[in-house]
Amino acid sequence: MDAPAWMLNILFYPATLRPTPPSFSSVTETIGERGENEWSSSRESFIRLFSLIPFGILTAILINERGILLRQKYFKYGLIAIMLARFICDLFPLLTTGVLTIVSADGYGWCTGVTLIMGYYRDAYEATLTSVTFSRLVVAYNRFPASIWWKILIGLLILLVALTLMFAMFLMISNSSSLGMAIICMVNSTSHLSKNDESLLNTSTPQSGCAQLGTIDWEPTKQSYLFSANYYGSIVTVLFTGTIADRFGPKRLLLVTFSIATILTFAAPFLAQFEYWSYFIARFIIGMGDGFVYPCINSLGGWWFPISEKSSMAALYSSGIQVAAVGSSLFGSRLCEVEFMGGWPLIFYLYGTLGVVFLNCFYFVVTDHPSDNKWLTREELRFLESSHGETARKRKLSTIPWKSIFTSPTVYACIFCSFTFSFSASINLNFLPSYFKEELSLPLSSNGLYTMVPFLCQLFFKNLFAYIADNLKRSGHLTPTQTVKAFQALGSFGSSIGYIALALLPSCERTWMALVCGFIFGLSFSSGVCGFFTCLLTIAPAYAGTITSLSMVFGQIGYALAPNTVSFVTLMEWPYKWQIILLLGAVLQILSGVVFSIAGSGDPAPWASSKVNLQKDACVEMEKLKD
Repeated sequence: MDAPAWMLNILFYPATLRPTPPSFSSVTETIGERGENEWSSSRESFIRLFSLIPFGILTAILINERGILLRQKYFKYGLIAIMLARFICDLFPLLTTGVLTIVSADGYGWCTGVTLIMGYYRDAYEATLTSVTFSRLVVAYNRFPASIWWKILIGLLILLVALTLMFAMFLMISNSSSLGMAIICMVNSTSHLSKNDESLLNTSTPQSGCAQLGTIDWEPTKQSYLFSANYYGSIVTVLFTGTIADRFGPKRLLLVTFSIATILTFAAPFLAQFEYWSYFIARFIIGMGDGFVYPCINSLGGWWFPISEKSSMAALYSSGIQVAAVGSSLFGSRLCEVEFMGGWPLIFYLYGTLGVVFLNCFYFVVTDHPSDNKWLTREELRFLESSHGETARKRKLSTIPWKSIFTSPTVYACIFCSFTFSFSASINLNFLPSYFKEELSLPLSSNGLYTMVPFLCQLFFKNLFAYIADNLKRSGHLTPTQTVKAFQALGSFGSSIGYIALALLPSCERTWMALVCGFIFGLSFSSGVCGFFTCLLTIAPAYAGTITSLSMVFGQIGYALAPNTVSFVTLMEWPYKWQIILLLGAVLQILSGVVFSIAGSGDPAPWASSKVNLQKDACVEMEKLKD
């Protein structure tokens, strides 16, 4: 049966509507004032450029891992051509807006004209390639037997599960990091100025939509307690979450966790204005729920994702962390400037609404085990279970080698890196907006963009570095130990360079330096996934859950200590407050790089391997005695 003619007509329809680009002179004659339009054009191109990243990651996964249709060269290269076209057309105005406007006022007009014309050509080119690509897919439908299509459908279902888990990670981080941007508008920032900052009262600074209009009177110490409340709650529950998830099922736990978090997020504006301690308790309870999220997601991923795709899927759903950081910066800064309902409460209402959407999606899409999913047929379930092979059978170990774990230098190196990286992540999530406001006097519209740069870089380079690391190990150019040490060195020492530069270089006259420093930090920080985080999974695969739980405990301590450190430095009224905090983060990163370079390893520990082998031998001997 051939593809219907009307379907092909619809698919080819966009190609018949190629817009005619305007003349260059007509464009330059209609250019308005520079001012905010100049920065707005650059910001829009910047956001559009990085909106390509999730699509590129998804395409790379599909090309390398699944999809019988992707064997067709025109489909593979068609997608690559679309990405390259978008990249070039979005990168050009981003660069020229920053360069040509410095040269002359006329340069801005020419730059905008080129931007508009290239935008027209890009849209037409995308429409053409997309229509041709999908029309070829419809025609190719008849070339494959029906048995192949259910494999593609199950791949889409697995991808949908991964995206749903990414949504969960997104909400978990958003519920804690949303306060970082909202507190700028919530709190009256002039009521508790230190002696060193009293001069700011008489200083003229650019005003944003809500600058100095906060009505809540919280001193800096109380603000830091609120940031720490989530992490204190996580420490309480993280030690026993794995056992509870195994007993009651991860789906049920996540539904309860996010239901409570959604209700408390909706109630956050009322609680914050009603009583400080009521809001503190609410954030503590949300933090207790966060302690369940990681173990539950890993439990679901262990059953839903085939062995050959675990790394790709894990990178995909963990990208929700960076998406949340970017979203809280971008949307939080915009909602703060809205006059409706006071502006900042809309941030919490937005994430509360997204929580309701997630609960519905998660309930209908995800199950504890693929065998419980009503959308899978028997053949699809057999295909998915066969991909797990031996790992689908749970191997229960009689004892955990606590002595070997607590005497392993590699375990301590991983724990220390988890602490230092969590300390830095907490500073970035919670205090970068405050740093940009107090130190660089950035308005909210620019604050959101500057804050999200490190997280956008992490979102892209994390997946890129994971691909490079796997290829280096697979090709034999580097051993597993050399690979994790190399990438951890890049993560630790590169992040320290980013922090040192951020502390010393940017100023009110050179705010653009903060973008460069944020890029350096985000690029370097993302390589830690291929360093200590990979080491946690490889040092003792049979006990990875136990070792990961230990690292999470110290990671949560790092998350909680960062706000307390900021509060202490603020309370002591030391000059150069933010320089001290950032340089402290740099020192911790350097120490983590040195420690891991000495004690880190990417190979399984001898005590872990021998323990498993001894137990296998014991089981074999018992079977022989029974016979």
